[in-house]
Order: sequence, then structure tokens, then C-alpha cells
Amino acid sequence: MTRLNIELDDATTQSSLKIAQRHCKLALEHSKAKYLAKTQRSHKNRNWAFESGKKCSARVLRAGGHEMSEERQKYEQLVREEDDLVYKIETYQEAITALLTLVHKRGVSNLHLLTIEDILMTVHSAEVTCQTELLHVRLAKSVLSNTLTQTLQSSIVTSNEAV
Repeated sequence: MTRLNIELDDATTQSSLKIAQRHCKLALEHSKAKYLAKTQRSHKNRNWAFESGKKCSARVLRAGGHEMSEERQKYEQLVREEDDLVYKIETYQEAITALLTLVHKRGVSNLHLLTIEDILMTVHSAEVTCQTELLHVRLAKSVLSNTLTQTLQSSIVTSNEAV
């Protein structure tokens, strides 16, 4: 790490420190607000998808009979996997925020910056892996949801024709 040899008087140093502290505080607040908004959207979307899936599964079960319970079980398993992955991702994000806060509070002179960077990159990489898994689970849920909906629609048409 390169150190700059700049000499500042005490007043300029104090002023610069106050500006830097305000900047860091605003950056952390912005980051936290953004994270909370994203988390709330994620929970809202997950709840909506779960409720929609439950309603769709219930209609299909009523209309389709025994073979639908197996597809319903697959869907519910995917919902559990999705919840688990979202929880893991939130945990990784909290760990990253905690490390960044540690650097902010203690500074780089008290911490080995390359080690912190390695830890951050490892946690970030694990988060990206979970994000990819989550994408695959959501795709599988969408495909299964489409299958359940198509089965429901054909069951409704068949039952209407029988009447």
C-alpha cells in the first residue's frame, strides 16, 4: 500500500476527517437502505409466488387427482429450496456488510487489507453461487407451475365436456 506524505495542519485534518466520517456514514446508510428495500421486495415476491403456487396446487389437486400430489410435492420442495437459498444469500450479504463495517470502524492500519479482500471475495463468490442456484430453482418452479396450470386447464375443459 502506498502512503502519501502530505502535511496538513490540525484544523484541515479535523475537517477532512469529519467529511470522511460523514461520507462513510451516508454510504453505509444508503447501502443499508438499499439492502433493506431489496430484502423487502424479495420477501414480497417470494410470498406472492408461494401463495400463488399454493392456490394453483390446490386447484390442480381438486381437479387432477392423485398424480398431481407428486407434482405438488415437487413444487413445495422447490419452495423450500428457494427459501433456504434466499436465507443463505441474506446471510452472505450480512457478512459482507459486517466486514465492510469493520474496515470502516477500525481502518486499514489495524487490519490486513489483502486478507479482508480475500474474505470478501470468498463470501461474494459463495453468494453468487447461491444466486445461480436460486435462478435454477426459480426456473424449475416456473416450468412446474406452467405444467400444473396446463393440467388444471385441461382438467377443467374435460370436466366441462363431461357435463
